[in-house]
Amino acid sequence: MKFNIERLKDVRERLAENKIDAILLTALENIKYLTNFSGSSASLLITGDKRYFITDFRYKTVAEDEVKGYRIVIYKNSIIDEIERLIKKERISHLGIEKRNITLEQYQKLTKKLKKIKIIPTFNLVEKLRVIKSPIEIENIGIAIKRAEKAYKKINPDIKIGISEKEIALRLEYAIKSGGSDRLPFETIVASGYRAALPHAVSGKRLLRNNDSVIIDFGAEYKGYYADITRTSFIGSRVNRRQREIYQTILNAQQEA
Repeated sequence: MKFNIERLKDVRERLAENKIDAILLTALENIKYLTNFSGSSASLLITGDKRYFITDFRYKTVAEDEVKGYRIVIYKNSIIDEIERLIKKERISHLGIEKRNITLEQYQKLTKKLKKIKIIPTFNLVEKLRVIKSPIEIENIGIAIKRAEKAYKKINPDIKIGISEKEIALRLEYAIKSGGSDRLPFETIVASGYRAALPHAVSGKRLLRNNDSVIIDFGAEYKGYYADITRTSFIGSRVNRRQREIYQTILNAQQEA
C-alpha cells in the first residue's frame, strides 16, 4: 500500500483542532490504518511536520518493507526513552496520547520522564476518521465478505447429524484460509442445541443431533479488512414451528434495524 498522505493530513487537522503539538499513537489498528504495518509492536509519533514510526529490532525488516513515508526508528532498550528523546528533539510542549490504548505503567513512565510536557488524553481521534470508509476500503470489505461466504458454502453440506461443532469450525477455518485469507478476525464459533443460546460460545465436542439449531459465527480477511458473518442452520428433515417462529422474529428485527 502506498503512503496515504490524506489520512495523515486528517490526523494533523485533528491535532490543530485540539491544540496539540504531537500525538503518540499506540493502538495497533490505528497504526496499521496509517502505515500498513502488520506487526504486533510499534508506536507512531506524529507532529505538525514530522512523522516517526517506532519499533524494536524484530520488526526492522517488516517496517522497512511495509511502512512508507515515515522515519523508522529502532529503539534499543526502552521505547519510553526513545519517545522522550524524540519529543525533546522536536520541542513538543503538548503531547496527545490515546487514553484507551496506553497502559497505566506506560502513562506513569511518560509523566515521570516528561515532567515539563503537558500530556493530553485523547479519545477516538483516529477512530473517528476510520468510521468513514473510502471506496477502496469498502471494496476490500466486500472481498472479505465474498471469501467468507464462499468458504461457508463449501462446507455447508458437512453440517449434518453426527459431526462435532469443533470439526465444523476446523473445516470452515481451513476453507477460509485456503480461499486466500492470511488470518482469521476471530476464532470461529459453532454452537448447537442448547449451546446455540450461549453468547460467544466456544466450539466444543458436542455432536449435532436431529432438530438442533446451529449458530455459526465466522469471518475472513482481505488486506487487513474483515468480514464478520453469522449463519443459522437447522438439522434434520424439518424445522419445527417454534424454531421457525424464533428465527423469523430475529430476522424481522434485523431487517427492521
